[in-house]
Amino acid sequence: IGRRGGLVNAVGAAGGGLVAALCFEPVGAGWLAPVAMALLWASVARAPLRFAAFSGLCFGLAFMLVLLWWLEDSIGWAAWLGLAGALAVSVAVASVGVRAVASLPAGPVWAGAVWIGVESLRSGWPLGGMPWGRLGFTAIDTPWQSLLPYTGITGTGLLIATGGFTFAHACSVFLRRTSSPRRTAAAGML
Repeated sequence: IGRRGGLVNAVGAAGGGLVAALCFEPVGAGWLAPVAMALLWASVARAPLRFAAFSGLCFGLAFMLVLLWWLEDSIGWAAWLGLAGALAVSVAVASVGVRAVASLPAGPVWAGAVWIGVESLRSGWPLGGMPWGRLGFTAIDTPWQSLLPYTGITGTGLLIATGGFTFAHACSVFLRRTSSPRRTAAAGML
């Protein structure tokens, strides 16, 4: 993957981060959460680790800056930028983990576990945790809301992440198997 492909992946990842932010209030389009995860997968699953980290950081910055916009009024812009940046770094770490397990058998399932593991760590540490942006919170008023009593926030988030990753993986496999050589190169970004 060259610089151009890395830039395309980073832009796609930032778009995924914006989609993820739309899943939360005030928009509350939680049904888009698997789409955000699919865009993240498409950006990192076949990228070199350094590009996966950069794409994950782009996803995280777009996600957290938009998600936490309301903090700017209460804690100031410098603290808002710092907190969003720190949380974006955790997303970059998760993205490297997603990339590391993407090629394993059942890669999307392992990637879902990595995502939720980092999300859970972030929710408990440091300073009592920063649980903002947990995927399970997006389940309210969506078809998977009925899972919450059985799987909780963490389990529901795992299913949402795994579902999005699985969809993107299936699309990339389909495109690679059915496309011309030129389209196969484009599918390699998925």
